[in-house]
Amino acid sequence: MVLKKINKGLKKYLINTIWQFFEKFFALFVSFIVGLTVARYLGKEQYGILGYAQSLVGLFACIADFGINEILNRELVKKEKPIGHFLGTASVIKLIGGILALSGILATGYFLNLDTQTLLLVFILGTAYLFHTVFVLQFYFKSKILGKQLFWVSFFANIFSATLKFLFVFFELDLIYFGVALLSESIMMAALYYHYYYKLGENFSDWKYDSKIATLFLREGWPLILSTIMVTVFMRVDQIMIKHILGNASNGLYNATVKLSELWYTIPVVICNSIFPSMVKSKQVDISTYNLRIQSLFSFMFWIALVIIIVNYVFADLIFDVTYGEQYLSSAAIYRIHIFSSIFMFFVITSTRYLQIEKLTKQVFYRSVLGAISNILLNIVLIPKYGLSGAAYATLISYGIISYYPLDLFNKKLFGLFKMKIKAMNPFYAINFLKSIYSSKR
Repeated sequence: MVLKKINKGLKKYLINTIWQFFEKFFALFVSFIVGLTVARYLGKEQYGILGYAQSLVGLFACIADFGINEILNRELVKKEKPIGHFLGTASVIKLIGGILALSGILATGYFLNLDTQTLLLVFILGTAYLFHTVFVLQFYFKSKILGKQLFWVSFFANIFSATLKFLFVFFELDLIYFGVALLSESIMMAALYYHYYYKLGENFSDWKYDSKIATLFLREGWPLILSTIMVTVFMRVDQIMIKHILGNASNGLYNATVKLSELWYTIPVVICNSIFPSMVKSKQVDISTYNLRIQSLFSFMFWIALVIIIVNYVFADLIFDVTYGEQYLSSAAIYRIHIFSSIFMFFVITSTRYLQIEKLTKQVFYRSVLGAISNILLNIVLIPKYGLSGAAYATLISYGIISYYPLDLFNKKLFGLFKMKIKAMNPFYAINFLKSIYSSKR
């Protein structure tokens, strides 16, 4: 009876997963195709500057979001208080975060003595954080299992931004205009979130700022803020260091590698985002079923990542030749190293969701600190000696460290998580995950 109830619920989440896959696939497809066009047009030097600006701005994403995204998602699913109170409180926190993030970006730009073009570029890109106050609506749609609305928001925003970029390439405009195109995507998404929220019959009169909810967000969110800072540092610091050590052209080559490699990280994000509400509810229904589903999910992630690694390793030269072109062909050797990080990143994303469900967000922070420190130290040692390959190895090793977090062996609460990742290599658990999805269709 319990399994039947869970499988019935899974059917709804399966449909939602399909919509989210369509959303992410379309967004990635458009972004990838347009990105290739922009990379070829700008060349390694200018593309390196754009990648540097995006990495620098990305360092402040954690401040803009205040670490409350997944907490908001969890609370909207639980529905223990009026939804308008959660959305109103989250929007105020994100507005403050956006202002602080933009201020931090400009202060950092002046401190690094960036040239006028790069400083203007980071300002334009950083302005997008001000619109994150509206992005709280995506978690409303997720909590309501409304993947269709999320798809259309992404669809129209990406089409609008892509059209601008193609026009800028056609008219041979400067680098700054491509920063404007990226900003326009955030503005369009904010407008579309508003539109679909009203279309569902909702209004903003129910939005209220609640100090108790704000306290909840900040109390549980601070470890996630700090962990997100650490995650962002170890995911972006290599590109910032490459720019200052090896130059813009080298950063352009590495940026192409990272863009292609991180393309695959969308798969675990989409799967985990879609089934997160189901995981929260299944734990409340039956703990043994919940544990089996977590184990099966880890195994499924492992085998997907392994297939991705093998295919990309074998065809790396062909992939870069067909996509980025001859001027980026030397990136293929770096990509062969960087792609191995996928298996660890798939585990990191899945582990983070598990820890959030278990309300062990401090553990996310501890992992992130270790990952950031190890990545910075490895980059300092390996980039000057081995160049771009050194940066790729630094990423691989640091991802491995936080994926198989060594201290879990000595923590009773987390030893089970460590065992799950070891047992993930058993394909029968992956098959069980697919069976659970298949049975939900019936």
